[in-house]
Amino acid sequence: KARIVLENSAHKLKPGMYLSVRRAEEMKGPPVLAVPEEAVINSGESARLLLATGDGYFRPVTVTIGLTAQGWTAILSGVKQGDKVVTSGQFLIDSEASLRSVMPEVTP
Repeated sequence: KARIVLENSAHKLKPGMYLSVRRAEEMKGPPVLAVPEEAVINSGESARLLLATGDGYFRPVTVTIGLTAQGWTAILSGVKQGDKVVTSGQFLIDSEASLRSVMPEVTP
């Protein structure tokens, strides 16, 4: 019997529930890319990263995420090693892009 503390902001874990755990060093698998947790734009339906394409331009890419631990999120697919990922201010960039895509519809 053990007692642990887990992040449960989505309230998916309820008191009295059981779960199976393994120590991280027991988990085997291929190495994966990881990005700072705050770099991931999670809409609930998909996860995206913003990639810097140069000259101040950015491109959103849909990614498959894995585990998040100690401030890092594993990226299972969608980017490759060497891609330049925006890790700060991506919500500002994402908001600006959303506004630009809606603005033509708003013109009188």
